Amino acid sequence: MLSGPPCFREESGIRPVVYGYVRSRERRPRYVLACRRVLIRYCAREDLLLCAVFVDQGICGTEVDGDGRPGLTGLFDVLELSDSFAAVLVDLRHLSPDPNLAHRLVQRLRETGARMLTVRDAARPIYGQRAANSGSVYSVPRWWQ
Repeated sequence: MLSGPPCFREESGIRPVVYGYVRSRERRPRYVLACRRVLIRYCAREDLLLCAVFVDQGICGTEVDGDGRPGLTGLFDVLELSDSFAAVLVDLRHLSPDPNLAHRLVQRLRETGARMLTVRDAARPIYGQRAANSGSVYSVPRWWQ
């Protein structure tokens, strides 16, 4: 499910094309809207073209894919496109509250050739680890320039 209309990909020019993902355990439209706004601000600050935000509402995050997570399935589908640069999330917990499952989903995402970016500050701990030890799943400001 998309939250809002997608932009036209021809607008990208030289800006990297990214897609957002938001998962909410309960159906909370205001929370999803707030997360979407965070992704929009982050992408504007980092000069990324956010083409769409995929949303799964009312989903606990223990399902990997399939009919249970249409937003995540849609995200993986668009990341297969040749000009897709990255997936953008507010936090890795939007993939899953289980760190092992979230790690498996990040690995699956990387198999598409896309990168994973999160809005969460790289200096803050992720799942009890320092972000410096977590690989390249955190925000790297303007590193592609």
